Amino acid sequence: MDASQQRFHDFLMPLVQPGREGAAEAILTRSFSEQDAGTFALDATVAELMPLIQPQSVAKLHAAAAGMARHGD
Repeated sequence: MDASQQRFHDFLMPLVQPGREGAAEAILTRSFSEQDAGTFALDATVAELMPLIQPQSVAKLHAAAAGMARHGD
């Protein structure tokens, strides 16, 4: 996990619903590997993560994803 991936991990995990952390970790691990391989699809990853996020935090994840899409992070 590089520094950018670690920052996203640290941002995301507090937004995850209690008891869903393992599923979120698995998605992040896979998506970071895809990112490293150049096959990462941001929209697909966000769609997978969305059901795991606490309802009050969904907008925060959408905003972060929009920022990543603009900056290519």
